[in-house]
Amino acid sequence: MIKNINKANELIKQTEKEALEIIKKREFIKSKIVDNSIAIDFIIDCLTKKNMMI
Repeated sequence: MIKNINKANELIKQTEKEALEIIKKREFIKSKIVDNSIAIDFIIDCLTKKNMMI
């Protein structure tokens, strides 16, 4: 049971790390863009999404 809890905690930490990386990328990209159109938001989403292969 403790092994499962530790594994879950590791997965949570990894997810938090990946989320922070995505937020940083989005903020950086947005700082380089003046116009916040839907097309630009789409480009940002494409550049910051990570393909999850499970």
